[in-house]
Amino acid sequence: MSNQQLADGVLANPVNVSEVVFRALSTGMCTYNELNTTIGLEGAMRIIEVWQVVQYNDSKLKYIAEKTNKQV
Repeated sequence: MSNQQLADGVLANPVNVSEVVFRALSTGMCTYNELNTTIGLEGAMRIIEVWQVVQYNDSKLKYIAEKTNKQV
């Protein structure tokens, strides 16, 4: 992967939904209807936290595996 960073405005951002709704829906762990009817803001924040931890741990494990394979 390149070390170049993306310039601001290159990727699309949601306009008609909040960042919390966007992030929660992006995880695939809930639906829009669930957010509106049963999950709520606190639940959405928990879903986002869980997803971020899972993504971080997966990335960390891949990095360690790649580092270990290069040393062998």
